[in-house]
Amino acid sequence: MNLCKSGNTAKIEAAIKNGAEVNAKNNKGLTALSYATKRGYTYTAQLLRKYGATK
Repeated sequence: MNLCKSGNTAKIEAAIKNGAEVNAKNNKGLTALSYATKRGYTYTAQLLRKYGATK
C-alpha cells in the first residue's frame, strides 16, 4: 500500500515480483488497487490488475 501511494510503478512491480500480495488489505480494508483507483493512479491500477489484483 505504501508503494502505491508513491505511484512509483517500477518499485511496485519489483515488490510484486518479490512476493508482495496484490490483494492485501490495510487496517481500513483498502487494497492497493482500491487506493490507486480512488486516487486516479491509472498506470498503477493497470499494473496491479496485470498481476492479478481484483479488489
